[in-house]
Amino acid sequence: MCLLSSGYGRVNKEIKNLTCEKLRISVPPRSAEREEEEEEEEEEEEEEEEEEKEKEEEKEEEGALLGRNNKKKRKRKKKEKPDPLSLSLMCIIVNSMCIALRHTLISLLMND
Repeated sequence: MCLLSSGYGRVNKEIKNLTCEKLRISVPPRSAEREEEEEEEEEEEEEEEEEEKEKEEEKEEEGALLGRNNKKKRKRKKKEKPDPLSLSLMCIIVNSMCIALRHTLISLLMND
């Protein structure tokens, strides 16, 4: 037997005589209400997802118009460290170019 009490603590005589199975058939279970709420929530989530997709599409279109590349970023491969000899050679070359440029500028300023 299923016994349900009303809001005031009194047992409803009609419900007292019903079995659980009959009660489940005659009274919709709370799970039905929950299902309705879940369906509403799912609909809201779907709407939000659609809005987000639309915004992303708009951004992609804007990016295409501006020439941006909005594709997913690829993972970069780890760069190999250059050997110290090539680094020191680059430093020597850059320093010598700076010295040459400096001498050129000084000579141009002196001739004026």
